[in-house]
This record gives sequence, C-alpha cells and structure tokens, in this order.
Amino acid sequence: MLNIKYTLSDGRIIILSSYHASASYENLLEGEVTLEITKRAIDQKKCVAEKLWPGEPVFLLNNYNSEVLPEVSFIGKFISPDSAVDPNKMASSLVIIWFGNSALLESESLNINALNWADDARDFNW
Repeated sequence: MLNIKYTLSDGRIIILSSYHASASYENLLEGEVTLEITKRAIDQKKCVAEKLWPGEPVFLLNNYNSEVLPEVSFIGKFISPDSAVDPNKMASSLVIIWFGNSALLESESLNINALNWADDARDFNW
C-alpha cells in the first residue's frame, strides 16, 4: 500500500492505496488527436479502472472538453478511513481517473478539491 494522504476541502482524509499510470494516448501510434480519439482514450481508461478494481465506483476527476489530454493518465484507488454516507460502515473507497503532464505523482495534477466524496464513494466494512 502506498499510503499517500490527501485532504479534501471538507477536511476528509483520503489515502491513495495503489495506482496505474500510462500514456494518455497509449494506443495512438501516429496521426492527429481529435475529440473522438480523446473520448475513446477516456473510455479506455474507465475500462482499465473497472478491470483493475472490479465493483469499485469510478470517477473522472476533470471533465476534459479540450481536444487534447495531458500526456499521462493516472488511475488510483483511494480509501477513506471513514464512511462516505452510512455510519454503520467502517470506511469508503473510490477509483479516480485524472491526467497530468508528468509521470510523477504531482499534487497539482490531482485537483481533489473538485471531488464530493459523499456523492461518489462506496461505503464498506473491512
């Protein structure tokens, strides 16, 4: 477990437990990027997330309307030691997809302040 901690704007602590990084357009060998290719690239990242963590909710952190994505895509599983909604559960989790211009995990590319954990995370018991 990576155990990299982030604090959301509401004060909730979430922990990046594992992640996958790859080129945003890893299957594009040549040619120009179009909006359709960008949409397919995002859909592909959602499929990868669902294969890596089946049954987990998947959230695209930023809505990328521009034609070209940043160079690197990240898919991370985040866990909060507190439930999102159900007080009878022990913790909550969410898989987040985001994009950045560096393969390093930089907090600038992970704009978690846009995230509403209670709306998107899944509550669970250990």
